[in-house]
Amino acid sequence: MFRSAHFTIALTRNADAAAFKDHVRNVLFPDMQIMAPTRVTRGFSHRLLEVVDGLDGLPPRFVWEATADLMGNGAYDFARNAVNVQAGIAAFGVLVDLVETVETDPA
Repeated sequence: MFRSAHFTIALTRNADAAAFKDHVRNVLFPDMQIMAPTRVTRGFSHRLLEVVDGLDGLPPRFVWEATADLMGNGAYDFARNAVNVQAGIAAFGVLVDLVETVETDPA
């Protein structure tokens, strides 16, 4: 079973977006302490999505999609990693939202 979360990040006005993307992909994604594994997690996959259309006047935003591969029908508490995510991105921006999702049953 897979569970996913979307961490929405707003960059500060003076943040370098290219440096942020590089930092997330090359430093944070490989860091196993950011998404803390538990006894029910097999591993994680990550994607970094850029918000390309939104409300005018807002700073650049990104969505870090983290997916946990779980053993059985367990659950994973992504919210417990919010502090780690914020610490990891602090030089570039702030975590503004966290949404946890689960795939719906096929029709």
